[in-house]
Amino acid sequence: MSGEIPDTVQVKDNKLKVLKVDKAVNTTFVCEVRNRKGVGRDQVTAIVREVKSGSSLFPIEAAVQIVEVEPVIVSYPGQTVNLRCAFTNANGIQPTQVTWIYESKDGERINIAVFHPSFDPYYPISPVKGRISFSPIPTNLASPSIQISDLRMTDEGKYICEYATYPSGNKQGITYLDIVDGTGQPVTLGSGEVPYPGQTVNLHCSFTDNTGIQLTQVTWIYKSDAGERITIAVFHPSFGHHYPDSFLKGRVSFSPSPPNMTSPSIQISDIRVTDEGKYICEFATYPFGNKQSVIYVETGDR
Repeated sequence: MSGEIPDTVQVKDNKLKVLKVDKAVNTTFVCEVRNRKGVGRDQVTAIVREVKSGSSLFPIEAAVQIVEVEPVIVSYPGQTVNLRCAFTNANGIQPTQVTWIYESKDGERINIAVFHPSFDPYYPISPVKGRISFSPIPTNLASPSIQISDLRMTDEGKYICEYATYPSGNKQGITYLDIVDGTGQPVTLGSGEVPYPGQTVNLHCSFTDNTGIQLTQVTWIYKSDAGERITIAVFHPSFGHHYPDSFLKGRVSFSPSPPNMTSPSIQISDIRVTDEGKYICEFATYPFGNKQSVIYVETGDR
């Protein structure tokens, strides 16, 4: 909506709640999410109809609709991934069919799975045919999640859960599937919070199950949307640490310093919006070669 949010509407934990249905919420609310992948936007229109009863006005209808998905999922080649989707808060809007769509980098939309309650699930010809299925079976319109097995690097990209609804037309949610080349331990954001510009962020990396594996070096890499890999920090137990020339030089450091090979976490100070994106913690190991994991850094907007 344009202008200020009414006092009767509350926004908390990324959810919008209407505390009182009246003419003040008879508007369109727009939810917009921004990150390095671009901008995602959806909207919901609340329609309040009123009838007179004596001298009073009574709101009798407010319609909202939400398609819930996970914005980003990280997985590895050969694994099976579940892409969840749910239709909630229908309030008079009837979902009639759901279609899962893969959208390529050039914008081509490829239907990969279709479900209608009167017919069997259908999987059109696509790059994931034979590896995709609704999960669980039998499928239902409330939560038509899908499962893709034997993941490949070419499966990476944007997956759209799109509902046909009556009378509101199509509504959708988008998940970005990131396929990491290699296996490793999860990388997590230490604070568990989204940092604001100017703050310091800690990126924790660990390699816990190293039985029979020699960890010989660790490299932190920033990967741009165009696929360019920029080395930002390197540690070798015999040679020490090094910070190559990059946009983060002078603001990135191992923490604690000196680091250790099993948990070579880094710290980025004076975080900026331009620092948003994909950070890769990559171990050189013997005899299995490189192993890696990934974390997305996003900044809050004051």
